[in-house]
Amino acid sequence: MVPSHLLANVGTPLMWLGCGHLVLGNLIIGLCEGALLSWWGGVKYKSAAPKMIAANYVSGLVGMALLPGLVQWVDASFVDPPLYRAGLTLGVLVGVAFVLTVLVECPLVLWSLKGSSRGLSARLAGAVWVQAASYAVLIAMYLWVSPMSLLTDYTVVRDVRGMAGEAHGYVYYVDARDGSVRRVRLDRTGDERVGELPEDRRVGRRLPLWARSEADGRVSIVDTEGRVEIVVATQDSGVVGKLSESVGAEGPSDVWPRDFRAEKDRGVISYSAHTFAEAGLREFDTADAEGWRLKHSLNFANPLWRWRATAPAILPNGSVVFEFGHQIVIMDQQQRIGFLAMGTSPAVVLDAPDMQSK
Repeated sequence: MVPSHLLANVGTPLMWLGCGHLVLGNLIIGLCEGALLSWWGGVKYKSAAPKMIAANYVSGLVGMALLPGLVQWVDASFVDPPLYRAGLTLGVLVGVAFVLTVLVECPLVLWSLKGSSRGLSARLAGAVWVQAASYAVLIAMYLWVSPMSLLTDYTVVRDVRGMAGEAHGYVYYVDARDGSVRRVRLDRTGDERVGELPEDRRVGRRLPLWARSEADGRVSIVDTEGRVEIVVATQDSGVVGKLSESVGAEGPSDVWPRDFRAEKDRGVISYSAHTFAEAGLREFDTADAEGWRLKHSLNFANPLWRWRATAPAILPNGSVVFEFGHQIVIMDQQQRIGFLAMGTSPAVVLDAPDMQSK
């Protein structure tokens, strides 16, 4: 088993900084911004500081209310999947958040500068540069504590052919757009709809899926509550083989991997996901005599955008298929990661000649 302490504290700095920002950070920022405006505008600090403290708390509440819609709006403005433009989209989100902050706090900045000798145009410029100064400090702090190894330690590739090695098969998943059940080949070809979810499960909730072999030779995609069953192959179809025995009768785990490797190959590298997006997908090896040792960690988490990694499945060649920020992705041993589909709850079914699990 993977030591729990390796999973526990990876996101602590980001979470503590975020909480501190909301509770005390806005107070400190307001005091500093009040001091800047007092110095620049020639107004009394005792008058400017309380107004800027109020401005920061108001903009914080507005941001909390609008952030989910803001992320969806910006994300929908692009054609490429999020994996291919994570850094660009994050930059756009920061820019939009900055403009929103200036607009929300501008009336209170102008009020703070009441009685200043500065003209209206200068005061409006002051509303911008005082926020720019605050954002420069905040961006530096959040970049320091935000785990975003996707942007620094991994190579995003568009061509996923060959990443699954000799394995061939399908990944079944829940479409992130309409909640239908779809499947796509491991080389990203043949994406097609294969079934529907109950109407009350299509929007707003993850529905973990897993693939199950039946005694009569059928292979079904089922959900953990038993409300969905889609037969994807029969004994006579010759399309898919038996499934990984690492999946028990209780269904899949969002944390521990389903392993399609031969038994002899399972003790070298393993993966785990975690409930917190900050932990991401973690790769372990057994090079340490004491047991599992953390080798790599794939994550993308920051105050504006968090991608949770779930439901890993290890292919015979050691590559892993998993969900990453409502995307189905594949990653190989060279830390290359490629996009397969927009969706959740991946369930891998390999073609019969490629099945290696026992």
